Amino acid sequence: MNLEPLVDLPSNARTYTVNVNGAELALLDYAPTVGDADEAPVVQLVHGFTGSKEDFSLIGPLLAAAGFRVIAHDHRGNNQSAHTPGHYDLAQLADDVVGIHDALGLKAVHLLGHSFGGLVAQATAVRHPFRLRSLTLMCSGPGMPVGADGWLMVMRDFLIPRTMREAWQYMIDNPEHGINYEPDPDISSLRTQRWINTDSEAIVTAANILRYADDVTAQLAGLRVHVVYGEFDDAWAIDEQIRLGTTVGGVITMIPDAGHCPNEERPEATAAVLSGYWKSMR
Repeated sequence: MNLEPLVDLPSNARTYTVNVNGAELALLDYAPTVGDADEAPVVQLVHGFTGSKEDFSLIGPLLAAAGFRVIAHDHRGNNQSAHTPGHYDLAQLADDVVGIHDALGLKAVHLLGHSFGGLVAQATAVRHPFRLRSLTLMCSGPGMPVGADGWLMVMRDFLIPRTMREAWQYMIDNPEHGINYEPDPDISSLRTQRWINTDSEAIVTAANILRYADDVTAQLAGLRVHVVYGEFDDAWAIDEQIRLGTTVGGVITMIPDAGHCPNEERPEATAAVLSGYWKSMR
């Protein structure tokens, strides 16, 4: 089923849903603009906490212009994907990643996870290692992010008794809300729409995953791993990201003048780093 795009898309991109493990998941799909589309390698991008597939709308066209098919999806319960209460655990999110491969008839892909999406990508690699050509972790790492036992638990406890719309309205009405999130008063904006259309249980579960995630670094040995981080990333300890990359013998790349979201802050530089790494494996 085709979806109404939430951002402006180039002519080679479309949004639609596919049934994956009993849930309709929303996808953003960029066709390559050079080379043979049928032979193009596929990269799959996995979004972070309270994010969405649109987080990659700046680098998607750049990667497509480098000859890749680019797909990104909303986690179940998030944004335009179906709500499935009781089914938001890490194993389910990881199985959804490869379920998309099956739904689209894809073989092995280059998988990238950003922030929380990096935990999903790591779980996918552990559960389904032969479905990946490579694993890229962007501003993500082992264990929990910086301060996850503080602000993240505050947000979790704030959301437990509320829907996302109720939470959004509370934060709008109470500017000193003390939650680590700035709501957009424009209800039509992407930031607001993806927040209020998300299942709060999905975000509460994601917060718990971030807080209590196991370090699976040792289980990534033998995979092609690329660790990418912003020079000023303050959400995941940079030394921990480097430790993961070093331990597994991976490639480690720093994006200058970027923070936690190089895909949005430095899209050209980020796309060049990513495409260069993936092309090195052709």
